[in-house]
Formats: sequence, structure tokens, C-alpha cells
Amino acid sequence: MRSGETFIEASHLVKDYGSVRAIDGLSFETGASVLALVGPNGAGKTTFVKIATCLLKPTSGKLEVLGLDVTRDSGELRRRISLLPQDASPDTGATPLEHVAYYLFARGYGMADARARAREVLERLGLWDHRDKQCLRLSGGMRRLVLLAMALAPDVDAVFLDEPTSGLDPVNRVRIWGEVKRMSKEGVRVLVTSHEMDEVEENSDEVVMINRGRLVARGSPAVLASEVSGLARVEVTLPGEGAYEKVREALSGLTSVKGVYKVGSVAVAYVEKHAAAEAAARISEAGGGLDVKVGRCGLKDAFFLRVMQP
Repeated sequence: MRSGETFIEASHLVKDYGSVRAIDGLSFETGASVLALVGPNGAGKTTFVKIATCLLKPTSGKLEVLGLDVTRDSGELRRRISLLPQDASPDTGATPLEHVAYYLFARGYGMADARARAREVLERLGLWDHRDKQCLRLSGGMRRLVLLAMALAPDVDAVFLDEPTSGLDPVNRVRIWGEVKRMSKEGVRVLVTSHEMDEVEENSDEVVMINRGRLVARGSPAVLASEVSGLARVEVTLPGEGAYEKVREALSGLTSVKGVYKVGSVAVAYVEKHAAAEAAARISEAGGGLDVKVGRCGLKDAFFLRVMQP
């Protein structure tokens, strides 16, 4: 990463797919080392990543990555970045070593250097012992790691990881975030999209929340989580029809309740901390033994409340 460069600068960015607007006037600027882009399904995260990595052209507006315009300077930008796509899969007939080495060769590395780099990254990701197996013989999680190895292998200034921990077990999730931290310490900027708010809260420097292609919040995980630090989360498992209405009715007289929402078979209420015990007791009494859990609020709750706002 060159000194003084902004990582990402979006200005009134728009992307349309026919009559569907995926990115709707998105504007923000960041110099974060590890940036988390979060939002619900269909929020525009993958579309943004594809524009930022020169796979899609914006309909209008402007996006710069590392000070380079994604449309005008796409050739230079591609040389300075790498990408782990969300929806890609490796060639099942090729091996992990072949994937990484030939990807590096295609990027201009000599074959000896490519093989050495491939070995290094495959060892870090726990794939070296599987280097000569065809990918069709690997688990889905290991195939995902092969693609990640390709993204991490070249010497670049920024890496874009679209849902990097999707489908991975807890051990490999920790391994991936360790790689993100390693790159950050070496001066490589990283953008990660994720639905795992606990991981984002622990590992990112800055969070950009989007919904329906628009910016809804931006800040450090600590700052965003502090917005809900005075609240408690009360979760209720709903056994059947009418249970949600009972929860709402039980809480209707409490002025400390900031919102009650139904998400599938769960009701989620946000209540001022001092009233959490009373809220839980009211629900239990009204529901005749409903399963009620009270927890502290964090980044995922700040995200939830932002997304649930009309």
C-alpha cells in the first residue's frame, strides 16, 4: 500500500441491473486497514465488490480503489488487487497446487517463484498435505480454501474477500482471520464481506453497513456497538401461532421497550438494560413457559436495528 492513499472512495455510486437498482447513490471514503462491508442478503455487497475489482462497470457515479478509478484505471488496478469471489468454485479436475501456481504464473510470476509462493500459502492454510489431490476429492470447505489461497498468494496492495468464512469450520474461520490480520500488518488493505457480526466486531477496523444499496451506518465496531450499549436483547422462541402476539402484548405497557420484531420462529425485543428482567418475566408469565433468553447487545444488534428500520 502506497503512503497516503485512501483505500476506497465511493461518490454517488449507482449500479442498475435492468429495472433493479442494486447500488443506490452509495458514498463513503475510508482508509481502513481491514474494512467490513455488511448488510442483509440482497443489500448490494457482492455488486459493490465486483465493481471495486473491475468485474462490473457502474451505471453512474464514481468509485476509486487505491486512488485509481475502477473504470479509467482498471488495468493498473487489477495488477494491484486480488479477489476471493463469493460464488466461484475451483476446477474439480485440478489440484490445489496447480490452481495457485498457474494463477500466479498467469499474473506474471516465473514458474519457480509461483510454485514457491503456492507452497507457502498452501502450508499456511493447511492445504499442503492435499496439494496433489484433485479438488473433486476435497470437501466443500477445503475447495473454498483453495480459492482463498489463490487470492492470498500474489503480492498485491489490496485483497477483496467476499464471504471468506462461508462454509468453513471454526478452526478454519480462525485461520482466515489470522491471515487477514497478517496482511494488515504487512500493509495490505483488506475488504471483507460477512454475515458473521461477532467475527466482524472482533477483527475489523471499520464497518460499512448497507441496505438496499444505500449506506445506513459507518464507523468502528466499538462506536457502532456503543449505540446499543444501554440495551438488552430479549429473545423468545415462538412455539406456534399467536405466540408473537402474546409477546407484544406482554411488553406493550413497558416504556423501556425500544422495539419488538419477528424473525422466523423467534421474537426479538430490545429493552433498556434496567428493565430486561421485568420484560423477561412478563413474557414468561403471559406465554405460559415460553423459552426466553436475555443477552447483552453488540454490533449484530446495532446492525439488526439499522436494517429493520423502515
